[in-house]
Amino acid sequence: MRNQKNPWVVTMLSILYPGLGHAYMGDMAKGVLYVIIHSLLLFLGLITLGFLGLPAIIFWIVIIIKSIVTAFEKNTAVGHSSEHVHAQRNSLSFWITLVLAIFFFYTFPFLTYFNIYDRLPSEKREVQAYMEQSLATKYGSNAHMEEIEYSWDASNMDGRFEGTATLAAYPMIPFRVAVSGDKPKSSQVEDTFLADFVNHKYKQWMDQYFEQHGFVQFRFWAEPRLQQVRLDATKLPEQLQQYVKISVSGFFLMDIHEGNKQELADQIWSLLKLLNEKGMPSVSLEIGIVSTNWIEKKQDYLSDKKIAQIDIPNSRAIQSAEEILSFIMYK
Repeated sequence: MRNQKNPWVVTMLSILYPGLGHAYMGDMAKGVLYVIIHSLLLFLGLITLGFLGLPAIIFWIVIIIKSIVTAFEKNTAVGHSSEHVHAQRNSLSFWITLVLAIFFFYTFPFLTYFNIYDRLPSEKREVQAYMEQSLATKYGSNAHMEEIEYSWDASNMDGRFEGTATLAAYPMIPFRVAVSGDKPKSSQVEDTFLADFVNHKYKQWMDQYFEQHGFVQFRFWAEPRLQQVRLDATKLPEQLQQYVKISVSGFFLMDIHEGNKQELADQIWSLLKLLNEKGMPSVSLEIGIVSTNWIEKKQDYLSDKKIAQIDIPNSRAIQSAEEILSFIMYK
């Protein structure tokens, strides 16, 4: 029994590094060979940013199981009774089950170690510098980014680098920036600066106006007209119409009929005049008219309770309340 090896020790050494368990059992040649192979596979995984790291994981698990099987075979060989052999086999089944459980429990953290869900810090710094330079070129203002993050999921195998940035011209407006993880230092950089600029400049007072004048479920959003633009950020307020499309939607509570259509038109015209006074670019306006009886009920379903609709694609094209009458459509 003196030549038997403790399966616990064999397993722990193999988990620590493939080959150590075999070396502990006296098979030094295999132990050294497995250490070399696993080291090469680890190196391959690291230099490929983790995408070829899976072989190292598989090899690691195979060697753990192999070392356990070998330990039990050696221990069985020095046993003297059938009961001892049966006990060894039962114990072997337990150890293999334990290793499989460890494999499934640690697979994802181990993949993280291989940078499949993350990227090397040096690459992150290079991508971040590229993103900052792209923003400076696009907006004519130095950009500063917080440390970027890399995200990956099954629907986007390339992943994305993302972070928060500010421009020197508008340090009070943080915005999101992202680039594809496939070729991050040559891909187009996407950002939300224009939309966040519009929100910062207009959204607060628009929220207040809509709330005070009988509008509910108000939505306000902006999107760039062109994906690739170059502009002077310091002159953006005067050039906003050229670069941004603004949309407004919501519901207005009113029991509309032919006798009070003008009242509704006057209300919408007041809104459009205010938008012009505030210097807002042309707005696409979508307003659903809902009976006041429905506001006490579930507001989530107001879109199904519209009795009329106003769709104005270009607010600056409207010159009077009378013109708005033609846009009122009954449902």
